[in-house]
Amino acid sequence: LRHAFFVVVVDALLAGTLVASAAAQTDKASGRGQRIAYSASGTPIHQFESDLAGGGQFNVTRYFLAFDAKTPLNRTQAVGLTLTYSLEDYNFAGRTALGDQQPWDRIHRLGVGVPFSFSSANRWHFLFTPSLEFARESGADWNDALTYGVVFSAVRSVRPTLTIGVGVGAFNRLEQNVLFVFPAVNWQITQRLRLSNPFRAGPTGPAGLELVYTHSGKWEIAGGAAYRSLRFRLDDNGPIPNGIGEERALPLFGRLSRKLGQALKLDLYAGVLVEGQLSIDDPNGNEVVSDDYGSAPFVALTIAGRFSQGAEKVRPWLFSSHSKKRDFCSTALSKHLRV
Repeated sequence: LRHAFFVVVVDALLAGTLVASAAAQTDKASGRGQRIAYSASGTPIHQFESDLAGGGQFNVTRYFLAFDAKTPLNRTQAVGLTLTYSLEDYNFAGRTALGDQQPWDRIHRLGVGVPFSFSSANRWHFLFTPSLEFARESGADWNDALTYGVVFSAVRSVRPTLTIGVGVGAFNRLEQNVLFVFPAVNWQITQRLRLSNPFRAGPTGPAGLELVYTHSGKWEIAGGAAYRSLRFRLDDNGPIPNGIGEERALPLFGRLSRKLGQALKLDLYAGVLVEGQLSIDDPNGNEVVSDDYGSAPFVALTIAGRFSQGAEKVRPWLFSSHSKKRDFCSTALSKHLRV
């Protein structure tokens, strides 16, 4: 069953890549231009020192890079490509319940996803995103670090200011199968106040919820929450050789954003991680040891930009994350904050 699931995910990724390539070639041959929208973002995050319940402390500095490309196939369908990389630098101090030595240090993540979206005539919108991610400590084998799965969502435009629905994610995450359901919402409560999903649902968890206040069209103030689980393969020299490390937490955050012209945006985040836990599993996914940690403050800064090439008019929810009718899983500027 696991092998069949993996084959389905890989086939979907390949199919999406081929469809996007064919669409671009067709547009080029017809002289219409490739109609591709690009976005890129970079995010450093510092998680301040927190005490572990079993003794010792730790802090983390994370760096995220992301690149997205999207192209409409027609007025109701679109396909895209997402590439992500992150480095997570853990620092432990003192003796911890996870072992006498530092349980892990630098974690690398490399991911690819191919989102398909479709809009029906009766105001239903669907998104299907297969993805692969490699998550490993420095020195661990890439072949043992694969996570794969899909996110599917169905939302309906109830009225011009409200789109609501449900999403489901299914992932195989390093000897662990995960299934989660999350609300999908984009509600323009007033001209300035909006409730929406701030992050991309994926291997690390659901999309979260965020309440946003817009001031003067260029400034945003927001607050929200999400659940995050970061799982990765350990190297052969740690307390559990070739084991699996994991950090779980509930980030509560505030955001201050400023648009810098039409193409750039700057996001400043500050918040705290609560209900945090670190754990180590053996190579087969059986938990060996875990330890809770106290509230961990964090700060982050995201700078992101986007531009398009020959884009024609399409339904905004499919293509443009700057539109008021944004796709809840395509918010290009804040979705990569995966604390």
